[in-house]
Amino acid sequence: MNKILIFLGIITLSSSLMGSETRVNTLGGVSNFLIDNSNVQLYPALINDYPNEITGEIKRPSLSCFIEAKNFGVFGIGLNTDTIPTIVNKAIQRADFAHFHNASPKLAIYYGKKMRDPITIGIKLGMSDSYYEKPTRLQQIGVWDGMFSLKLKPTKENSIEIAGGVERFGFESREIDIDTVTYKDQGKYSYKVRVRAISQLFPKVLFIVGGNSEKIDVSWEKEDLDTSYEDLKSNSKEGYVGFNFTPVHNTTIILGTLISELKGDTIRTDTTFTSVNRVLPKVVIGIETKITNWLTMRIGGNKSFNRFESTKTSDNLEVDNKRIREEIFNLSFGWSIKFRDFELDVMSNELPFVKPSISLSATYKFSSF
Repeated sequence: MNKILIFLGIITLSSSLMGSETRVNTLGGVSNFLIDNSNVQLYPALINDYPNEITGEIKRPSLSCFIEAKNFGVFGIGLNTDTIPTIVNKAIQRADFAHFHNASPKLAIYYGKKMRDPITIGIKLGMSDSYYEKPTRLQQIGVWDGMFSLKLKPTKENSIEIAGGVERFGFESREIDIDTVTYKDQGKYSYKVRVRAISQLFPKVLFIVGGNSEKIDVSWEKEDLDTSYEDLKSNSKEGYVGFNFTPVHNTTIILGTLISELKGDTIRTDTTFTSVNRVLPKVVIGIETKITNWLTMRIGGNKSFNRFESTKTSDNLEVDNKRIREEIFNLSFGWSIKFRDFELDVMSNELPFVKPSISLSATYKFSSF
């Protein structure tokens, strides 16, 4: 009965407040440098390392539950755990979907199983669907994705995580009374691939290196007297390297740096807009120390050096060129309170008395119901 009450309590916390990955954001905001369940979204094979857990996040409402079924593997479900890329919502807004400003969050289904050493596999399927109909107009937005993941652990000190997937963003707006499709996607697919390697250099020092690449295509067209279109694409690449080590008892330090590049191309009927956003680099620092058996304190931050360039051309003539350089610093601190199998994480962004922004997460670990 107590386990059921805690399960219901986490669902209530997650759905009535707002949520995000609290521990990750407190320790610098980059999950690649951490070894915890926040990476299951990126590498579904890792679900096998975190069976029998329920986690509710706030600030961006989300809930995830992973359950082990003995010899059958680990099954999981995620509610609002995956974010929709900004470029997708931009396309929806550009295509004049009056009743939807953003695509709905996805429902994710996970499955993982440990195969013969050293192989572990994982699968994630996600979808969301938004539908609006009235006598004169029908609007529908859908997101579907699938991802396959491998974890290879050739030795006790080393592991490699690989994930790759395909995603489809679809939307349509139809004028029912005249049976005309006014806005419709072009049926393009998006792709992503990730890899991360972890090596234990010394007894309390982990070396982490990895990268990822993603291509998103949400091109659409408008059908009326004069058919028009908009090719909306983005290509992103990221590489990172860092350390996760424990210099003294009960204290963990995260140090890392990453570089990334995001290219965007928008080609309209008579106008082309190209942008490049580079982070060269972002530096991440996080410290976590266990004060008592039930209290853990954390502080972290990151600083990124951003370079942005954009060019707009119309009828093959350059009409606008923009360059921006800026440095962005983020600081967070928080703590974790643990009572038996229940853990509550709390985070505050920036200065709590000047610019407060609180985030919470609750995790419950169980053996079986």
